[in-house]
Amino acid sequence: MQLGSIISIFIAGICDGAVPVYSLLYGADDRQGIKLLTKKGLMLLEICSVGLIVLFVFFPGILLRIFGIESALQQSICIRAIRTFAIYAPFRSALVFYRVLLNAGGKIKYASTIAVLDSIIGITAFSYLGSAIWKIDGLWYAYIMNLIVIIILMVIYNIHLYHKSQKKISPFYLLSEEPERFMLDLTILSDEKEFTQLSENAVACCKENGFSDRISTFAGLLIEEMAAYTRNHCGEHQYLDILMKKEESGIKIDFRSIGKPFNPLVESEQDPRYNVDLLNKLVNDIHYVYAMGLNTTSIILKEK
Repeated sequence: MQLGSIISIFIAGICDGAVPVYSLLYGADDRQGIKLLTKKGLMLLEICSVGLIVLFVFFPGILLRIFGIESALQQSICIRAIRTFAIYAPFRSALVFYRVLLNAGGKIKYASTIAVLDSIIGITAFSYLGSAIWKIDGLWYAYIMNLIVIIILMVIYNIHLYHKSQKKISPFYLLSEEPERFMLDLTILSDEKEFTQLSENAVACCKENGFSDRISTFAGLLIEEMAAYTRNHCGEHQYLDILMKKEESGIKIDFRSIGKPFNPLVESEQDPRYNVDLLNKLVNDIHYVYAMGLNTTSIILKEK
């Protein structure tokens, strides 16, 4: 339990940081951003969990001293518990992160059911069963057995939802297929060199969706200039999200990046290296907002 409390500190910190960003991405229907956030969050959680477990498995004396465990019998029980927990912790960390994201995405009943099974109902039932079979070691085995059952039930339920939607959602993310209005959804590194190719792809994408050569060319120019401008301000090796949506009257392009605030509407005259003035002249509407650590610039191009 004490080891679980230590790992829970890292789980809570990562989840607290991920939830507001996930909510923002979910509200914007940014599938690529959600997938990237989930992968990075799970990776960070596993690194922290495995790192702590390896530390305590190979150096159990650290944990014994922290909690004042001195008797030989207690130390023997504690070491066996740590080894058992080493199997449980990485998978349980991923489960908690997944449950928190489900809740942030509006699947409250599903997330609440997992939380109940992961605590009162599941642990109590398997602790009783495990202790009856393996004595005191059964208390630690109960966590693993409960986790296995929860994962199996989740896999079955996710597959059920997948087939219920007629295979229109992802069985893992439980997100619907990309809405038709999305023409382009990319997450790239801000130090990417192929901005010109990105612009050409955007032009071709616009034309494929029935837009005129004029607005397609404008969209390509804006994406190239705004991507370069964002790269200059958000720093190297940061991710840049580009979403291009088909609207009734034209095209909406969203740029999002993590980093210090920067406003292209204010700084256009202060940054002559990029043609941000051109951006302001071509667009019909442009908005900038800095929220939850994200710079978001929204541009609207109208067909007429």
